[in-house]
Amino acid sequence: CGADHYQRTGIAPDRLLGIPGEFQMVRCLECGVVYLNPQPTTDEILRYYPADYDAYAGARVDELSGLRRWSVAYGLHKRRRAVTRYVSSGRLLEVGCATGAFLDTMRAAGDWDVYGVDISEYAVNYAQDRLGLKVFLGQLAEAQFPAGYFDVVVMWDVLEHLPDPRAALSEVRRVLKDDGWFIFRVPNLDSWDARLFGAYWAGFDVPRHFTTFSVETVRHLLKLEGFRWHKAACISGTYPTFVLSVRFWARDHLSPLAQRWLVRVLNMLPLRLIVAPWCRMVDWLKKSSVITIYARKGTES
Repeated sequence: CGADHYQRTGIAPDRLLGIPGEFQMVRCLECGVVYLNPQPTTDEILRYYPADYDAYAGARVDELSGLRRWSVAYGLHKRRRAVTRYVSSGRLLEVGCATGAFLDTMRAAGDWDVYGVDISEYAVNYAQDRLGLKVFLGQLAEAQFPAGYFDVVVMWDVLEHLPDPRAALSEVRRVLKDDGWFIFRVPNLDSWDARLFGAYWAGFDVPRHFTTFSVETVRHLLKLEGFRWHKAACISGTYPTFVLSVRFWARDHLSPLAQRWLVRVLNMLPLRLIVAPWCRMVDWLKKSSVITIYARKGTES
């Protein structure tokens, strides 16, 4: 909302990668959004995106094997379906495309002309050299795409990483065609996991996540920037995000041996099959840790 009235919610470290540093999270007293204050500078934040950052390493699908490869491919398929159920072909931009796995999947799926943007030199080089994709190194605004150029813009777990979400959405709106689709996924502050794990919830992921949204704050943001809401849905990530939150909690409460056994049990296929009906119910109620938003360029009539 742009207000500067906030309440401090806590100080947190980098729980995912363990890179030194502590970061203050606050909650806006006007709209309720949670964000880092102060934010790391551009130069400071790059050290928290090393080459082995999971979004990069896990997206090198051609280097994976076994169950991990199947799991990543299945996730990419669900993202593809999130797009193709509304648009069958056209020009697509992925903001924060990492190593380009999703773009490669879309390119192979049909008549799609795909483009990407990412700030990681390593990830962009991989996408260009290994996959032959059209990927720009830098921020979206720096790419200077023509106005009204894309039929679809997607962001998978990216908006929360951006220092100025409103500026990013303004640029997304500019490069979208009239009535074009904006489809993106963000951590869900309304999730049951966020309430259960508190500061250990994986959705916070400081300092890489600058902002954490509820469904209400996302909807408000879209309206401010000239998009009309279509729907929200939980389509992926429920169980893996739960397991990651458990791991963060366990590091502060269990011995190393107990942590290893707990993670081994949580990753067992029989357990995942047993809890699958529960995860589906959580998704149906839109209480998963990650939520996918569908919106279109243009205000409500």
